[in-house]
Amino acid sequence: MRTSIRAALAVPCRVIEVDPGKTLVYTFADFELHWTIQPDGDCCIRRLEHRGFDLENPQHR
Repeated sequence: MRTSIRAALAVPCRVIEVDPGKTLVYTFADFELHWTIQPDGDCCIRRLEHRGFDLENPQHR
């Protein structure tokens, strides 16, 4: 049986929060990814918070 690499690497995700230009939150396997953008003068600060790590789980290490 052959499985394409793309299909083998596919992980279901679900968008759970959107505030255009400010926030994007979505699930990724057992995790949540929280992206935020904050204006800072002529630039912006982009932040990524990755929630859901379980250091007792070898797959999460």
